[in-house]
Amino acid sequence: MAKISDFSKQHIWECYNVIFDYLKNFEPVDEDEEDSEFMFMMDEIEKRSVCIPEDIYNKIDEFVTDNIIPLSSGEAFDDMQDAIDEGSDDQGIMAKYMWAIMQRQNALREFAKKELYPLLIS
Repeated sequence: MAKISDFSKQHIWECYNVIFDYLKNFEPVDEDEEDSEFMFMMDEIEKRSVCIPEDIYNKIDEFVTDNIIPLSSGEAFDDMQDAIDEGSDDQGIMAKYMWAIMQRQNALREFAKKELYPLLIS
């Protein structure tokens, strides 16, 4: 592995923080607002693409695309919609939402430990 500059490491770290902050905001919002927040996060990561080696940036981008999709789409949304259709109370629906957030946070943690941490300490 080629040596990564401190400048690039800083931008890799900032990408992690942008994703982390997106997931930290776990308040349910309407679909349009969530999509807007997701696009803001993606834009913040893309700004740093010129500062990070391409292979590393591609790993970050692929991780986000595969794992951090907005909750208003995909399986998490289907689970919440099922809970609504089944007449679940607000707590049941919120539990599904929180579970989806936790899954994404865990995926980010594992990605960071496996892919980013080794780069940041080298």
